[in-house]
Amino acid sequence: MDEQIAVVGNRQGLLGFEYEEQGRDCRATAYAGLPLVLEMMRALGVNRSIEEHVHTRRVRREDGFTDTELVESVVLMLAAGGECCEDIGMLSGDEALVEMLGQKLPSSPVLKQFFYRFHDDKRNEEIAKIRALNPSYVPEQTEALRGLARVNERLLAQLRAVLDAVDEDRWHRDPDDGCRFWCEVDYEPSKPYENKHSKPQRYIGIRVVPRQRELFADGSEVKYFAVVTNDWERDGLDLLRWHRGKAGTVEHVHHVLSNELGAGVLPFGRFNSNAAWYRLNVLTYNVLSAMRRLVLPKHLSRARPKKLRYRVFCIAGQIIRHARRLIVRLATKWVWAESFTLWQLRRRILCVARL
Repeated sequence: MDEQIAVVGNRQGLLGFEYEEQGRDCRATAYAGLPLVLEMMRALGVNRSIEEHVHTRRVRREDGFTDTELVESVVLMLAAGGECCEDIGMLSGDEALVEMLGQKLPSSPVLKQFFYRFHDDKRNEEIAKIRALNPSYVPEQTEALRGLARVNERLLAQLRAVLDAVDEDRWHRDPDDGCRFWCEVDYEPSKPYENKHSKPQRYIGIRVVPRQRELFADGSEVKYFAVVTNDWERDGLDLLRWHRGKAGTVEHVHHVLSNELGAGVLPFGRFNSNAAWYRLNVLTYNVLSAMRRLVLPKHLSRARPKKLRYRVFCIAGQIIRHARRLIVRLATKWVWAESFTLWQLRRRILCVARL
């Protein structure tokens, strides 16, 4: 390799430019759009949900990070294209990005220890004995892992309260399944940013009641679901049948989680640590979906993470401090500037936070 370089002489490559490294005085980042993900999480109240439900730690300890900061770091890493804990180094080493975020990012060993806390190592021997008899045995969730599952329950709790209040005579039995009932629901969750020309969404509630009134796994007698649509023309039952006919579209979500986020490979040798990794991938997917729905322009409303990185997150920015302000300079001839600007997206996220 050294001989080949010697033959080239002073030229670095075939094209007419040269790379030049610059020290700490270079305050620039290739991820100027990535902080919008963190702002979106906080606008949606995800940080408050983490503080309430995820209890691997309450305060900063020797590594200097809270659970909320660690979850936010993992979501940022996955949104940027990371697939394992080692990939956090690409972000934590970006001093300009860290300055934009206003908080340090953890190292790879700190992230690994965070995920290990979701698994109870004291039960390893017990689990090994059970699996020797039953290879398909799934260990019980730890309380911290249950907390991750509850992070998004605020919206679901609102919808359940509305469904509980529906009069009995408004429920229609589903002729295709005697355990299912459906009804039209007057429900409008917090929708911070709506296009002035958009139509309101239609909610159809679904109630599942076991024939023998057995309890579900969580101890409840009734399960509720909802179908959200902008189709106001079709009858409710016809709409539910059409929706069931689309069975299999959830595979598109699995495709994105596995191939465009980091759920394709489970990086740990601990069962509940891998479960936490998967759930944080799902959380990342939900945050990005909220961005597409509430913040991004229409032509990006169905963009997958790969396209979001290409068009929104991975944008070069120069960091400047002036008059006690932190300013991020972007190129005025940025290729997507005609369709949207980052400051416009931040204004929309701010609208989300105010509701």
